[in-house]
Amino acid sequence: MKAIPLFSLVLFTSMTAAFSQIPNNDFENWTNVSLWEQLDDWWSNYGDFVAVSLSKNTDAYSGTYAAHLGNYAVPSYMFAGFGLVSHPHYLTVYAKTNVVANDSVWMKIILYSNGLPVDSGRWVSYSSISTYTQVLAEISTNSSTADSAYIYLSGGVDFSTYLMVDHIGLDDLAENAPEQSAEDIIASVSPNPFSDQMTLQSGSLSGGTVQVMTIDGSVLMQQSLTSGLQLTNLNVSNLPYGIYLCMIQIAEKREVIRVIKQ
Repeated sequence: MKAIPLFSLVLFTSMTAAFSQIPNNDFENWTNVSLWEQLDDWWSNYGDFVAVSLSKNTDAYSGTYAAHLGNYAVPSYMFAGFGLVSHPHYLTVYAKTNVVANDSVWMKIILYSNGLPVDSGRWVSYSSISTYTQVLAEISTNSSTADSAYIYLSGGVDFSTYLMVDHIGLDDLAENAPEQSAEDIIASVSPNPFSDQMTLQSGSLSGGTVQVMTIDGSVLMQQSLTSGLQLTNLNVSNLPYGIYLCMIQIAEKREVIRVIKQ
């Protein structure tokens, strides 16, 4: 499939407003077109007189297939346009890469409102990621509304560079966070974003617990809190890069703090 000019991409994105989520977001659906298999609802070069740079791979994070971007005769890429029902905050994907020196892989999202670009987000990696890791692109909020989006993924340009991706999604953490008590407790986490350790500052008369969870509520670690004002160090060096929720529970009081490891 030949390259499409930017103005056509804007038109294509606006025309797809009937869809309310990322199409084929787990990359499970492919169509056999004789000489190669084409990823449903996504665009790439697909045999325009060059080797196909987008293919399916059974080394998936979940399900049966992942999408593999490899560089043969041309730099690899894939993109899709779709409609939105609300303004998302993050674009996330599970990625595994091999990146050689002076090359990079990346993904970008552009949000549109009435056919005009209003917000965007980008993730880029200059180094390899040996196991599937959830990575994110934080989306700007210059506009409060968006009706469609366009996502582009690049697998670099060098022959030895590749990008494998699975389960791409738009995560609005405000919608996924557990419900917070009306009476908030005093708690803070630093640094945020973090790398190997977080420090929780909290205060209570009876003690409590702190949990680190995935955005869908799966508990990854839990630690008890003693009574009184305190600083609690949480060792999170084993967590992959991504978005997490830190939930502090003391008696009937609860506070959820979004945190990012990078």
